[in-house]
Amino acid sequence: ISEAPISTRPSGVLISEAPISTRPSGVLISEAPISARRWVAQQSTCSYCGKVVLGSQTHLRNHVNAVHLKLKPYSCIHCQKSFAVKNYRNLHESRCPYRNKMHN
Repeated sequence: ISEAPISTRPSGVLISEAPISTRPSGVLISEAPISARRWVAQQSTCSYCGKVVLGSQTHLRNHVNAVHLKLKPYSCIHCQKSFAVKNYRNLHESRCPYRNKMHN
């Protein structure tokens, strides 16, 4: 694994200036030209617990809703099981044991 320089954009989002490699954080770095490179990581800090959450503001919102506020606004249409994250609900619905059963 080659250690390449990382530059920080004004928004605090990291982008690599290196050929493809995997950093210790496990984030794959693009070998595309600088103008076409993908964002490597954006981080936010949770105001409740101080945890650094990588990814978009949605990831931080999901963390706060699930861990601190205990909110589960997404329910399975087949069995009414609740989830804090929409993608988790979607995955569950695709595998829900009640998905092929008739509802009363």
